[in-house]
Amino acid sequence: MRSVTGLLALLICLVGPGAITAANAEIGDGALELGLPLDGTAVTDLTETRARPLFAPSRRQLPPPAVPVARPVAVRQPVQPVPLPPPDIQLLGVIAIGGEMTALVSSPGSDRMLRLKSGDHYQGWTATISDLKTLEFQLDGRNRTFRLFEPE
Repeated sequence: MRSVTGLLALLICLVGPGAITAANAEIGDGALELGLPLDGTAVTDLTETRARPLFAPSRRQLPPPAVPVARPVAVRQPVQPVPLPPPDIQLLGVIAIGGEMTALVSSPGSDRMLRLKSGDHYQGWTATISDLKTLEFQLDGRNRTFRLFEPE
């Protein structure tokens, strides 16, 4: 009731006392009447309510929400790297100039000649020239040796 009085006081301040007395005269007894949301609506207009009554036995409670099922996670096995094959080359010769040795090699199917020094990398393998007739490649503890004039 206190808020209604405050509202009326605010309304009097804004529109003036004459407007309030006219509104009270229309209501009649002076009491403030509040209308319901469906006042003035005929029951025949409520077709949805009649079609789907709230408390009908055929109306059921909503099913509970579906519980998500945990999918199995595929565990990937670590892929073992495929070991690199040793280089497919032919040792043509070793040149020693000023104490530094250089191996001359060719690759099958190629007309190019390559020069490799100790410590050079070729196809992932590390080259080492040990003497004027030997070229070695190392990779992960594996060795491949090429020699000049080696009988096949």
